Amino acid sequence: MILDIPGYPGYRADSNGDIWSCLRTGPRTITSYTNTWKKLTKTKRKSDGRYVVGVNNKRIVASKLIILAFKGPPPLGKNLCRHFNDDKSNNKPSNLFYGNDKDNSQDSIRNKKFPIGENSGRSKISDEEIYNLRKMYSTGNYTQAKLSSIFNICNAHVSEILRNKLRKLKSNYTEYDIIC
Repeated sequence: MILDIPGYPGYRADSNGDIWSCLRTGPRTITSYTNTWKKLTKTKRKSDGRYVVGVNNKRIVASKLIILAFKGPPPLGKNLCRHFNDDKSNNKPSNLFYGNDKDNSQDSIRNKKFPIGENSGRSKISDEEIYNLRKMYSTGNYTQAKLSSIFNICNAHVSEILRNKLRKLKSNYTEYDIIC
């Protein structure tokens, strides 16, 4: 399926994530239409991996044009174009959704593109160590201060771990979630 892109006369988007044009460009002030549609070449932006295309003498992110053609203008408060699978080269309409920063972050977590728990660069303690810390505390033989010394973390972190404020234990007692 190929649809016109609203606000961009002479341009269309297809269901494979490609942009097409029927414009014949001459000098910058003269543009005319032809009956022949050409697929535009997409180039990758080096900084973030998204594809861009040349439209009306500007470089525009292809996914923004495709979502505009297939899903219309963004709803209020959902002005980001999200790639549901976090693959920025997949510009198929079925992979593109409007959202906000929170939606985008949740996609990253769901697709395991966002490091959480012990995989975070800021993590000071592994999941196994958290399990052991909780187990040791539950015996009643260790204070929070002693555990902070054993695991080389501050008292506040021990308290947050024990209260499930920092990393929450999942039901199988081996995996943890971050609590925001």
